Amino acid sequence: MIDSFTICFTGPECSGKSTLSEFVSDEFGATLIKEYARTYLTAIGRPYVKEDLRIIAKAQINQLIDSISDKKITVIDTGAEVLKVWCQVKFNDDDRVLHELLQRQHSIVDLYVLCKPDMPWEADDFRESQFDREMLYEIYKAFLEKEKVPFIEISGELIQRRLDLTETIKFLV
Repeated sequence: MIDSFTICFTGPECSGKSTLSEFVSDEFGATLIKEYARTYLTAIGRPYVKEDLRIIAKAQINQLIDSISDKKITVIDTGAEVLKVWCQVKFNDDDRVLHELLQRQHSIVDLYVLCKPDMPWEADDFRESQFDREMLYEIYKAFLEKEKVPFIEISGELIQRRLDLTETIKFLV
C-alpha cells in the first residue's frame, strides 16, 4: 500500500475536472487543492495576460507543496499543465517559466486524469472554448504523452466516471 498518492485532474474546460476531483476528495478523504485560476481571475477584475498564467501556476504548485502530507491522497483540481497548454493555445508561446513549474508538478503527481469533454457545456464567466473542446482534448492528450507522465483517460456519464475512478484509485493505493 502506498503512503501518499497525488492525482491531478486535467483536460479542456467543462469536462468534469472539478466535479470529479471533489468526488475523489469526498470518497477517499483526500486533500483537495481547488483550481486557483478562478480565485485569481475573479480578484484581478481585468482580462488576463500571459504573466497571469505564471502567477496562477506558481500559486497552484505552492498550494500543492504546502498540502502534501504522508499517508494521504492529494487531489488537484486543474494543475499547471492546463496553464502551459493554454499559454500555447492562447498566446502561441511555449513559456519556459511554465515549463519549469510544470516539471516541479510532475515530480509530485503520481497520476493525471484526462477528462474527456463528452458532457454538456455549461457556460460561466471564465470559459472561452465551447467549440474547441475536442481539439483541446487532443492537445492535452498529446501533451501528456510527450511529457511521459502516467495518465488515464476518463469519459462517459458521471456515474461511470465515478465508478472507473474508484476502481482505479483502489487498485493503485
